[in-house]
Amino acid sequence: MLAGKWKVVGVAPGDGVQAMAKDDPAYMGRVIDMSADRLAWEGPAEGGAMVGDRCDGPVTQHLTGATAKTYDVQFAAQLKALGVTPGDPHGIECDSGNWGPEAAGGATLYAQGNDVLALSWYDGVVLKLARQSGR
Repeated sequence: MLAGKWKVVGVAPGDGVQAMAKDDPAYMGRVIDMSADRLAWEGPAEGGAMVGDRCDGPVTQHLTGATAKTYDVQFAAQLKALGVTPGDPHGIECDSGNWGPEAAGGATLYAQGNDVLALSWYDGVVLKLARQSGR
C-alpha cells in the first residue's frame, strides 16, 4: 500500500517553538520514495529541510491502545490543520538507518485511504503526503 513516490502537499507545525512554518517551502513539493527495501527523500537538502534520513528495510507496526492515543493527542492539531483524520497510527522501524526523530521514537504514519498519508517529522511537524505513482 505504501510503495511509490509521495509528494509533500501540506506542512503543519505543532504548538512549540518551530523552525518551520505552515506549508513551509523547504518541504512543499519534496518527494519521498517508499519501497519494501527503503524509505528515502529524493533530491538534495535545501532551505533547512531535514531530508537526509534514509531507512533501509522499513517495517511498519500498527500502534494500538495507550500508545496510539498518545500519538493521536500529540498530533491532533497538526492532523486537523491538514484535514487528516486521527486514528490508526503506524510506527516505522528500520533494519538500518533512521526515519524521523529518534528522540520521539521515529516517525508515525497515518494512512487516509490509498493516496494520502500524514507523516510526523522533526520538531513536532506533520507532513501531508499525496501519492504520485504506484509500484
